[in-house]
Amino acid sequence: KGCEAINMEALHKALTQMVGAKLTRVDIALDDFQGNVSINDIKDKYIDGQFITRGTPPKAGEFIGYKGMSPADRKKCGMVPDAGHTFYVGARENGKVFRAYDKAAQTKCEEYPNWNRFEVQIGNRFRVIPLDVLVNSDCYFAGAYPALASLIDDVQPIPISTTRVLFNTTLENAVKHARVQYGKLINLMRQVYDKDAKILDVLTKELGVMDIPDRINFPVGRGLHYEKTGDYQLCHSL
Repeated sequence: KGCEAINMEALHKALTQMVGAKLTRVDIALDDFQGNVSINDIKDKYIDGQFITRGTPPKAGEFIGYKGMSPADRKKCGMVPDAGHTFYVGARENGKVFRAYDKAAQTKCEEYPNWNRFEVQIGNRFRVIPLDVLVNSDCYFAGAYPALASLIDDVQPIPISTTRVLFNTTLENAVKHARVQYGKLINLMRQVYDKDAKILDVLTKELGVMDIPDRINFPVGRGLHYEKTGDYQLCHSL
């Protein structure tokens, strides 16, 4: 009801014009009031490998109400209804989790006794959530996991890429090589200059915020820049 009261087109337009505006979390839900797709159907899709996005199956859990739910499960899954069947995939600490649960049991709904809800929670950990998700939510729901594309007809799935891990790994390697090649020089500079800040000033003179090595100039690098400055400046490599 809250979303129905908001003009998403107007909100999207306003946010795109606001400096520094970003989404830190978005929940996209698909309600199946008739129960055409069961929780067990979703579980079967998981077993068939339809939730694999990068080669490794994400973790999953299953509960009947709170039965068998540990504090660790609660941390991974987040909200779990105290009634009905729940199946979840992924983990909140990784920035994305999917839940399929018996919404009718949770709300004690008599009008729709077979009501199931399928919900994707996406956070900005390892991701830059595009504002476009506000106006094209079906596409991003379908793109979250391959299994979800079959739940919505005539929709082009749009996945939100995760490249920060690659960025961090490559940055770590670059620092290691720099230590070997320039460690002694920097050590000498620390003895010549009275402040470490002076070393940075000398080495980065005339460089802008987007002047970073090409090999680690991934989109997530721009995402990090956006988080700090609110500016989506494009890189030369584009």
